[in-house]
Amino acid sequence: MDDFGLRSLRIAFLASNKDPARFQYDASYRYRSENLALMLREQGHDVSLCHYRDFKPKNAQFDIIVFHRPSDNWHFRRALARCKKTGAQLIADVDDLIIHPKWASFSPGVLNNLLPAKKIEAQFKMNFVALSHFDKLTTSTTALAQRLLETFSADVQVIPNAPHQTWKHSSTHTTKIEKPSLTYFPGTASHDRDFARIVEPLNDFLSDHPHVTLNITGIMNAPIGIKSKQLKLKDKQPFDVYATEVSKSWINLSPLESTPFNECKSALKTIEAAFWGRPTISSPNSDNLRYEGCGAFIAKDNNDWFNQLSSLINPDIYQKEVFNISKRAQALSLPKKITGDFLTFGGIK
Repeated sequence: MDDFGLRSLRIAFLASNKDPARFQYDASYRYRSENLALMLREQGHDVSLCHYRDFKPKNAQFDIIVFHRPSDNWHFRRALARCKKTGAQLIADVDDLIIHPKWASFSPGVLNNLLPAKKIEAQFKMNFVALSHFDKLTTSTTALAQRLLETFSADVQVIPNAPHQTWKHSSTHTTKIEKPSLTYFPGTASHDRDFARIVEPLNDFLSDHPHVTLNITGIMNAPIGIKSKQLKLKDKQPFDVYATEVSKSWINLSPLESTPFNECKSALKTIEAAFWGRPTISSPNSDNLRYEGCGAFIAKDNNDWFNQLSSLINPDIYQKEVFNISKRAQALSLPKKITGDFLTFGGIK
């Protein structure tokens, strides 16, 4: 029995990425499925994590089955047909504005010239077809939930992102920083335009404060435009190592170009940094605004970016602003609240 007084439930989270053997390395699946699964297991539920191609529910009774970012193809349709026979509540989860071809032109892959628009349109169409099979959809932000409600005849529930349950504070963790370093974690190769919008205020700030460095961990394709003596580049890191890199931040940066796609994005970079008590200067999409005062320092233009950095370099202001950031941020993503909303939406009263 869990804290809600419910029987132990059987729940499956099915990945839909192209490489079934590496489904647990997918960053979105890790946060949207694995993280929720860890919360549910902690409360006594029996949770399965696998790729839908390997899911064989014939001899097992499931209460809820979640398809993560499904896309239409023969393998998906076969898995969906098998799952329907179980009588389980079926849910699809999607965490980006990849739900219809009309949004393809705003995809970072298109805007950063990584993929042709026609290919993204075809992918988004397959996503739309797959999502159309579901009566219940979960997502990460209120902005994306609104787009889903406009596009599908389905019930929609926001299940917000939260700090990953495997991350733990060490006994030596502190908010004091000896060598101030700005951090930026692009993750994928689709954030060049996002970063480009803050190069000017960053250069101005770094010129004024030569002892500050900028540490970029991840993939950047375009020229970065920052003086090499203050710039440190590191390849994308394994998830367990990545947590340590985030904890070393002084101020984290989360710039976003103003697009419909980015408006729907989660404040995940803010959430991750706030877990370690670090502030994030963020562009003002709706989920980052939700974390204002709980880790997010909003910057609308170049002046804001420069002024936020210039304010936080004052040690007294920094310590005042970061006091209890971790607790304040985690209060917005309590596991019991998240799992309770998920189970209720799944039909478990």
